[in-house]
Formats: sequence, C-alpha cells, structure tokens
Amino acid sequence: MKLLNLKKDWKIEDDKFKVLLPGRLTTWKGQLNFIEALNILIEDYKKDKFQAIILGSDQGRNVYKKKLQSFSLLLICLFGLLFQSNSQILNALPMDKYQSELVTEELRLEIPSKFKEVWLKAEKEVWEPWLSLQDGYLGRKIFWDKEKEEALILVNWKNKRLWKSISIQEVNEIQEKFEENVKTSLNLNLNPFKLIYEGELVEQI
Repeated sequence: MKLLNLKKDWKIEDDKFKVLLPGRLTTWKGQLNFIEALNILIEDYKKDKFQAIILGSDQGRNVYKKKLQSFSLLLICLFGLLFQSNSQILNALPMDKYQSELVTEELRLEIPSKFKEVWLKAEKEVWEPWLSLQDGYLGRKIFWDKEKEEALILVNWKNKRLWKSISIQEVNEIQEKFEENVKTSLNLNLNPFKLIYEGELVEQI
C-alpha cells in the first residue's frame, strides 16, 4: 500500500521508462551531471519517454537543492526515507509539460545606483547577443527598483526543455565574460552585482 501511495504522490507513470539516481544531495554525487546527461538524451537522441528521479536527503543543503530544482526534469527529494515515513515532494514535472509549456526565467540582482549604467551596458553587450542565438529564447524584460537598488530580469523561453538544454558550462563562460566586462569598466577586482534569487514562473491564465 505504501508503494502504491508513493507511486501516486510522485506521479509515476507505468508506460514510461524510469531512470533513478539515488544518493544524498551534494555536488560530488553528480546530480547536475545527471540532469545534463538527460538533456543530451532528449536533445541529441530524441528520447523523451521516460521519467527521471533524483532520490536522496538534502541534509540541510538548501541552496544546492534549489539549484537542482531549477535544472531538474523530474526532481523528487526524500528526507530520510529509510529512517522515517514522512517524505516531501519538491518538484514533479511531467515530461509533456516540460517540453511544451512556456516558461519565464526569473533573476533578481543587487544593482547599486552608481553602477546601474555599467550593468545595463554589460547586459546589452554580453548577455543579449548570446541569448538571441539560443534556441527557444523569446526575449526578456529588465526592471530596476530605485529604492531597493535591485534589478528584476524576466527571460521568456518557448519551453523548459529548450532552456535547460543549454550547457551549464557555456552559461558560466558567458557569466565570466559579463563579470570581466563589468570589472574592466569599473576598474574593480570583484563583480559588484550580487545574485539574490533565481527561479522560474509559469503563466496561469
């Protein structure tokens, strides 16, 4: 009975192949590599009739857990499954929605007033040209809160599959170029623009 309840709670489908990665949530366990491998399976080999499950305790690693959630296909995280009966589903996304539903990437950053123009210049020179070349990119909107000195960036994607199929390594390389642009312009050793939050939004109406 417990297995049947878990199957229902996790939205496990009988007609799809299951891919399981067990192990506590930590970088050296390779969960991000696992997710990238699934993206390759979808993009390069057109295999999408499966459900992927990452199974393990976060052991308090909330930042890493949130990062995995933002990159996951189907992420189910259990807290001490072998030692207690209660479990929590963090994110369970059916593959058909993953492939077809428009999604908006949400980013919030600290942008001091005195550096705002440099930030906008770097966004235009570095991120915008690269984004325009990405499959599934539908444009973005950039907002700035004068009182909080915070920026809100909303990036629209055709679907989550195309968004998440972009190599994390490539994203990191563009981020490095962005930071170098900023540091050179301001003659600083560190990037002054701190990432406050990253997540995703799905239109409801």
